[in-house]
Order: sequence, then C-alpha cells, then structure tokens
Amino acid sequence: SPPPSPQLSSAINDIFSAYYDLTQTLQLTYNLEPAGSHGVWGLDDYYCLSYLFGSSLLCSTTSSPSDVLSESWREDNKSNLYVGRIRFVMELKSRAPFCEHSPMLHSLTGVESWEKVR
Repeated sequence: SPPPSPQLSSAINDIFSAYYDLTQTLQLTYNLEPAGSHGVWGLDDYYCLSYLFGSSLLCSTTSSPSDVLSESWREDNKSNLYVGRIRFVMELKSRAPFCEHSPMLHSLTGVESWEKVR
C-alpha cells in the first residue's frame, strides 16, 4: 500500500507522541508497570499503535528493522513512534540486553522489511 500523506504522518506523530509522552511520564512518576489491558488503569492499551504507525512510516525509508539495534540510528530517528517506544523500553530496562528483556520486539529486528513488521 502507498505510504501515508505527509499531513497524515505529521498528525499521527503529533497526536500519538503527545499521548505516549504523557503515559510514559505517568509510568515513570508513579512507578507504574506497563502490562497491557490488565495493567494499572490500562495506561498502555494503545501502545501497539505506536509500533504499527511508526513501522508504517518507516516503510518509505531505505532502513531495515535490524537498524533498530544501532544506537546512532535510533538517535537519528527518535521522532518516529516505533523508534521512540523502542528507545523507552531500552532505557527503562537498560540493565539487561534487549534480546533478553524484550524478546518479541527483538525478534522483529530479524524481519526483512518494514512492510513485514507493520
């Protein structure tokens, strides 16, 4: 499918980035554990959308899902929703390797293209 229009991409990034920033702030401030629909007040029920929207926006780039493992690539693409959530997870769980604390997210780095991720 064709990539989203620049206006739609911008709106998605702005709205969902603000939402995720708020939920992350609440999680960090009150030491809440993100745990899906059964978590504290369901704060992260919609986190899956950041991966869907973010990977969709990356479909039009020359990067691949394995680039997520590169710290410099994550820094260069930190405004992307997918990359922003990966960065948050890696910062929050920095004591263990990514492949150990987030095996499902890590497994996506072996997928050949962003089209397959989304």
